[in-house]
Amino acid sequence: MLSLIIRYEWRRFRRNRLQVGLLAVLVLFGLYAIYYGQRQMAGQRAAIAQVQQTEQTEFAGYRAAAVADTAKPSDKDAYEEATQPTYAWHRHGYAATAPPAPLAALVVGQRDLNPGAYRLTGMGLYYQLFQNELANPQKLLVGNFDLAFVLVYLLPLFIIVLSYGLLSAERENGVLPLLHVQAASVRRLLLGKLLFGFALVAGLALGLSVVGFGVAGAGRATGWGVLGLWVLTVLAYCAFWFALVWLIVSFNRNSAVNALTAVGMWLLFLLVVPSVLSAALAVVRPVDSSQLATLVRRAAMDNEDSEPAVRAVIRQYLRQHPGLAPAGDTLFQPNLGAKGYAAHFQLTAQRQKPLVDEYLRAIAARETLAARFSLLNPAVSTQNLLSQLAGTDLPTYLRFFNSLPAFHRQIVGFYFPRLFRNQPITAADLAADLAARPTFQAPLPTGAGVGAGLLQLLGAAALLFALGYWNLPGRLRG
Repeated sequence: MLSLIIRYEWRRFRRNRLQVGLLAVLVLFGLYAIYYGQRQMAGQRAAIAQVQQTEQTEFAGYRAAAVADTAKPSDKDAYEEATQPTYAWHRHGYAATAPPAPLAALVVGQRDLNPGAYRLTGMGLYYQLFQNELANPQKLLVGNFDLAFVLVYLLPLFIIVLSYGLLSAERENGVLPLLHVQAASVRRLLLGKLLFGFALVAGLALGLSVVGFGVAGAGRATGWGVLGLWVLTVLAYCAFWFALVWLIVSFNRNSAVNALTAVGMWLLFLLVVPSVLSAALAVVRPVDSSQLATLVRRAAMDNEDSEPAVRAVIRQYLRQHPGLAPAGDTLFQPNLGAKGYAAHFQLTAQRQKPLVDEYLRAIAARETLAARFSLLNPAVSTQNLLSQLAGTDLPTYLRFFNSLPAFHRQIVGFYFPRLFRNQPITAADLAADLAARPTFQAPLPTGAGVGAGLLQLLGAAALLFALGYWNLPGRLRG
């Protein structure tokens, strides 16, 4: 009987030009979304590779200059820039990068809003980090046309088109009375029709996901477990929408009412609730980034032409780092100005740290609150789950961002002892194997909470389906 129902539904689907056309449009949209996401990530990988290549090229030049003949004035200038910490501490740049994971091409998430690469020197940390804000409100409104957008936003509309007339169309076409006299129960017939629709949509979603995996190069590098969670999340989201339409259909209204109600639920979950939540979070958990404007300005040292004032700045810094003070009388000479500005930038960063910490805490608190409310909205929850699996969510970026101060301390720890102790940088210090120089390791995405979110999504689908079953008229349940 089930096989007969599915064959009948397949024939009816093929004859419905509207539904076939919508399926074809979704396939085209999905393929374009995969191309769009891959192009976005290719641009980011190229930018990251350029930053890394710039570092490699610069340090190859420094290594060559460190052993070059300094008889020529140009070679002497290059030698001093490479080996004299007076210049090197603020000119030698190091790449701190977080390359996108393969799945990032399928759900761009926050990757287009926040930089995936920084070039850091020994200058003030926050002056270098806050050249870009952590969020662009206009871009957040527009979003990205990636595969996750097709699956989360457009696929439910196709589900509605397939299922809104599940029961009402049979009654309006005069078929329902005939079904009552058949050996099979109407309930079984309806479930068979629902199963066909789910199989069709699941096949579409899985097909697009597999194509996306192949184009993005996801596989062993990503981990088969992560790909499995992606597939389960997409299937659970499809099941939720079928269950929701099933509940709407169970009220036994006409097709127009069912369609309008289902579209209204789509608008509620995908447009209204996210907009209201965003507005509410802006009031309940405001994040004021206007104060960060002071961090991106290079603040000059007060009385920089006064030697006593510069010495006072150096002494203040060395009271916190007494191990940097050289033996003898060479603390202030030579290179008083360079030492003074090095100390000034670090002291300025220390004064700015409480402001930055408060800003980051406000962002984290807003994100935590938003995550709690997103559990009430399966669409937002699914988007968050896919972003977590791809490592394109805001918490993943914040982990990368919060790892930068430790890397900056490595840079300062490499150059400042040589600067304050008047020690040159040797060719061995600039070794190509990076054994001596600072190195950066980006934190890996954790994907924490995906399993719990997936179970909640499945639970919501099961609850809606059960409610729809018991809400069916008694003569249809039997």
